[in-house]
Amino acid sequence: SEHFLMDNILTLSTGTESELELDSVFRNEINKPWKKSGMQNTVASINFYKDGIEKLKSKLDTGGKNIIIIPSQEDVIVPEIVEQLYSLRADYDLTVIGLPHWENFETLDIEHLQNLDFHWFNSAFPDPESERCKSFSRNFRSRFHFMPTLIAIRGYESVILASQVLLSHNQDVQKAFSTAVFDGLSFSSHFQSCCQGCGMENHAIRIMKYEDYKIKLLTR
Repeated sequence: SEHFLMDNILTLSTGTESELELDSVFRNEINKPWKKSGMQNTVASINFYKDGIEKLKSKLDTGGKNIIIIPSQEDVIVPEIVEQLYSLRADYDLTVIGLPHWENFETLDIEHLQNLDFHWFNSAFPDPESERCKSFSRNFRSRFHFMPTLIAIRGYESVILASQVLLSHNQDVQKAFSTAVFDGLSFSSHFQSCCQGCGMENHAIRIMKYEDYKIKLLTR
């Protein structure tokens, strides 16, 4: 989020409890670089149904980039919001940030998403264009006579990561995971403890967008 300090950032939701919870998470992360820089937080929150498209337009910047974060996971609501935003693309520079669930929404138009500079994140995504993934797929298919699924790739990577941790000779397993450096085919490692006495969570994510109607990996 520190790369977007000069952009106009908004959150657009329908006000459900789950969306407001995610909205809070996004806003907390966005606030961090603002606090460090001493700049004023100008993030606006818009309720799509309550405030309407006109309220959204009044908050958009006609001369700069507008980043719109949509914390909805509803396959009925999201296409409606995307359609409305698509109608504004000629007058505003828009970048839409969505959620991993959107990948499974069959009613979403990829052309609309691509023209809205749609970005989303996921904990795992094997880049099909990378030589490592291509090599793994060739070897897997040669041995098992079908292409590897994401589950197969994740299983392979998990075994390697677990072996790396076990071979570190660190009796503190949580510490071993937290210091593990792993850059796999579909995920990287950034393990942190959820709370005192809890297990570990991998906080590393990968960010993607559509380009030429294909998914392009932007970060590892």
